[in-house]
Amino acid sequence: LATAPLKKDEAAIAAAGRALKLPVVIADDPVLQLASPGARSRCDLSQSRAGTPSVSEASALAVAGAGARLLGPRTVLGPVTCAIAISGDAP
Repeated sequence: LATAPLKKDEAAIAAAGRALKLPVVIADDPVLQLASPGARSRCDLSQSRAGTPSVSEASALAVAGAGARLLGPRTVLGPVTCAIAISGDAP
């Protein structure tokens, strides 16, 4: 489970990590910038606050490692977005 530094203190993200029994990884800004070209979605608010077109997609790609790819565009439910990426080693 990954997010950007601007969301590191959000209680809901920590709660999701606990519920899913996953660590929450904070992708640092330089890594987010490197992953941003792989984002499929565009959000002006995300771009202005985090410098990436999609915090969820860039975070997922950043922590999945080199060659990672998104399984699809982010999902949005109210104020929550989610993106799933797999590593470049996955078939």
